[in-house]
Amino acid sequence: MIAAMHATALAAAVRNGEHRAERVLDACIARIEATDPQINAWFAGEFAYLAKRLAETPEPTGEGSMLDHTLLVWTNELGKGNSHTLDNIPCVLLGGGAGFKMGRSLKLDKVPHNRLWLAVAKSMGHELKTFGKADLCEGGALDLS
Repeated sequence: MIAAMHATALAAAVRNGEHRAERVLDACIARIEATDPQINAWFAGEFAYLAKRLAETPEPTGEGSMLDHTLLVWTNELGKGNSHTLDNIPCVLLGGGAGFKMGRSLKLDKVPHNRLWLAVAKSMGHELKTFGKADLCEGGALDLS
């Protein structure tokens, strides 16, 4: 869906008479930036809906809700799409399943997301030393407790 929207932005820029590569790219970026908030709002709504449904569903044991025993992760594969940077990838973590301290915002400048996945694996009982490239795991799992 997102790739189709980006292709639509490119086609619209060309239809509107933009022929030079940098002008087409600038027009595409402008159109994508205008639609990204809509896309993100849709994903946020879906994420919130899932969290709400899990919070409303009691555990069969009677010990809290399903959300209390689940970790939801909403993230992107890139820090910034148009430059394909791997720096500062946004992540939202929600739920009580991993034992992480929730209800806060962290800014971890230039910390590879591999370390987040190490922390998630550790919360599930897996003592991985690396996740993906070993050099991106230096420092080990993030301490999110």
